[in-house]
Amino acid sequence: MHIPFDMDRRSLLGFATLVAGAAATVAISPEALAAVSKRGKRFLSKKPYEAMSALADMIIPATDTPGALGANVPALLDAMLLNWASATKRDQAVKALIALEAAATSQKGKPFTALSTDDRAAVLTEFEKVALKPVPAKAGTKGGLGFTSEVADPGYLTLKTLVITLYYLSDIALTQEQVYEPVPGKWEPSIKITPGMRPYASIGPF
Repeated sequence: MHIPFDMDRRSLLGFATLVAGAAATVAISPEALAAVSKRGKRFLSKKPYEAMSALADMIIPATDTPGALGANVPALLDAMLLNWASATKRDQAVKALIALEAAATSQKGKPFTALSTDDRAAVLTEFEKVALKPVPAKAGTKGGLGFTSEVADPGYLTLKTLVITLYYLSDIALTQEQVYEPVPGKWEPSIKITPGMRPYASIGPF
């Protein structure tokens, strides 16, 4: 999976705090987020955390490179919710996970975490049709990510956006999912693009 915009890690982290509803002046860094995620204290209880982990694995599964689980995204996302997210965003995220579990139980008779990959995909496809359906923002406000429209389930949008954003903050995404050159190499006036070519995490070759 390729992120559709070119941002450095600082910009990505700033975007993550915006999505989480954190204050603009919040003090956070990739190192601080990683450190908090390793302390063992969690915002989500066991079952919601497992549901969120299963969701993250569906959004960015492991392929020829590690996915969201390999990049420790669930722990990072939980740390974001615990320490930097607003109360509103926390509440919305929890409600979204409850709704996802309810949808799985209704459609397949089992919690989302107990389903096969194919059944999770089927449930998630139908769930997203409803959850991400655009709706007008309330008068005088902007949508959850700063846009003039909103979606039916802003908590799910927050979770999905954070999974993707936090993944692309990881060393795994920067060095394995993408091509990382800390110092641009020699000038290449013409580079052959192939279907399997990975995007550059840095500003790329010249």
